[in-house]
Amino acid sequence: VLASDGGVSVAQNKLSCPGTIIQVVQCIKQDTWYENSVAEGGFSAVVTGLTQAFTCSSTSNKVLITGQVFAHNQVGGGWSAGVALTAGGSIIDASTGNARGSRSRVHAVSDTYWFGSSIPINYLHSPSSTSAITYGIKLWNGHTSAQTLSLNYPSGQDGDNNNGVSMVSTLTFMEIAG
Repeated sequence: VLASDGGVSVAQNKLSCPGTIIQVVQCIKQDTWYENSVAEGGFSAVVTGLTQAFTCSSTSNKVLITGQVFAHNQVGGGWSAGVALTAGGSIIDASTGNARGSRSRVHAVSDTYWFGSSIPINYLHSPSSTSAITYGIKLWNGHTSAQTLSLNYPSGQDGDNNNGVSMVSTLTFMEIAG
């Protein structure tokens, strides 16, 4: 709004030039989480404590999701763990690879070796909604048998000594004007 004195004011939540960041929220999980017996090529439940309710101010806006997740597959060596993004508890299919035969569809995968691995998150979601959506992640088992998957610590190598590690996982959500 242009005032008679030449001043300019913008009504709250009305600045919507395409690409403008409207709000930013971060979810941080410093404690540990694990699930036993995740099936070969299967997914865990949604990781508790690494979820975030997020509401867009317009149906044309998008949510940029970035972050990193420290995941571990308890099997030593080069076995992997992966991540799938969720909205309302369900995997966001568009954030995963294409369906090809019986291959698993995930957002990202990393070999976890002995101590786990940082898995990057980067996805622009188009919820087309102004209702609150709870975002989160599920872990994926990249081993040929059921395994324990853990977050922020290596479940099979968790000694209480200076060679043990505790890690942090983060997700950042930015509403981007459409």
